[in-house]
Amino acid sequence: MVKGISKQVIVVRPPDSDLFDQAIFILRDKNRRELSEEELVKQANKAVEHYVHNSVKGGWKGRKKAWTPVFWGMLGALCTGLIWLVTVLP
Repeated sequence: MVKGISKQVIVVRPPDSDLFDQAIFILRDKNRRELSEEELVKQANKAVEHYVHNSVKGGWKGRKKAWTPVFWGMLGALCTGLIWLVTVLP
């Protein structure tokens, strides 16, 4: 059992979700100041957007990684076709 530690926690419950019961945000001890509810919601939204864009497949990084093999495959096919044309033509 841990004694002497207290954290501020914000629990967000989505109104109509079949998948999620709640989301929990734990506030840092550093720079703990009185924040308005609006500022807390903005920071929570920013954290969620960062997670979605960087971690979930289909985000920007996911799309960027998906195009790399396609690009190199097409480039290889183009080079192979050009070499074939050069060797076949008289």
